[in-house]
Amino acid sequence: METERNFRNRYRIMKAALIPILAVLGLIAIPLCRAEEPAPGIFISTTAGRQIDLYLKCTAPGDRYLRICLRRMTDSSKRMDLWRLTRVFDVERRGDSGFADRLGEEIVRPGEWECAVMLSEEGRRMADFMGGFHGYELFTGVEARLDGRDIDLTRNEKLNGAELCFEQRSVLYLYGTGRPVANHLKRYRFIPAGIELQQEIEWLEDARVENAYLTMLPVVRSQRNGRQITDRLSMEGDPEEYDVSRTDRNLKVGGDGVEHVKIWGRESGVTAEVTVRYEPELPGRRFFCSMYSPNYNKLYFDFCRQYAAKKGEIWKANTIFKLDIIE
Repeated sequence: METERNFRNRYRIMKAALIPILAVLGLIAIPLCRAEEPAPGIFISTTAGRQIDLYLKCTAPGDRYLRICLRRMTDSSKRMDLWRLTRVFDVERRGDSGFADRLGEEIVRPGEWECAVMLSEEGRRMADFMGGFHGYELFTGVEARLDGRDIDLTRNEKLNGAELCFEQRSVLYLYGTGRPVANHLKRYRFIPAGIELQQEIEWLEDARVENAYLTMLPVVRSQRNGRQITDRLSMEGDPEEYDVSRTDRNLKVGGDGVEHVKIWGRESGVTAEVTVRYEPELPGRRFFCSMYSPNYNKLYFDFCRQYAAKKGEIWKANTIFKLDIIE
């Protein structure tokens, strides 16, 4: 019995030593992946024709995720029918049953993220912006693909994968009218590291542009129960760390040509980084943080100010949103 046990031990040792040699010689194949499947990069839930919820893993320990909402918004009185980013929640995965909200309130408000353009005619500004939340934008086509495969947005589904691509084509109308003034293209790419957004504005007529916000982020400052979400901000090229913990109409936080901003909360762990690239680079490019509203710090990136756009001119804005919770 002892001799047989020694033989088996020697066989195991010889086998372990021979496997790498045989693999190099091409006589056997060693699997490159472990038997278990890797965790998916993102979880996705679709609500027929109305909403896509994306769940991105947080840095915070445990099963912490960010729930990001891409929703179809309609309002006939505002000539609005389009898909746009709306809210972000701090959630926790609960086994296979889904995700549960941890705070009872969003950490990014449903205000506009992507497009708000102010025009003027005959020296007078229009009554409001056009695009996104402000209305006067109608989509002409949308498509969504998960890891290269088309998604049927008319169905309710739960999916997971590594990359979601979503594209929308729409028309922007002069505020308060049915007159088309620009074509608008949005291409989103959702990956575990964040959100990439490519936008194009093609002007259909000459237009006097007062402001063109093609990147924004209405991140929460404090929730209704007083919980602080963000209180610090930094900008590229500026060594100062700004206190944005309170409503303040007098504090000026911003700068010309700023293309990278970070805002975070020391207690909440919520952090957001926004990077923007413009083409062409027009006069008046700037960033500022609006702290007028009582509950949120809204980041604004202005493509240009007081600019005469020409028919056929094309603008491009490439944005990266990196949202996380770090504890």
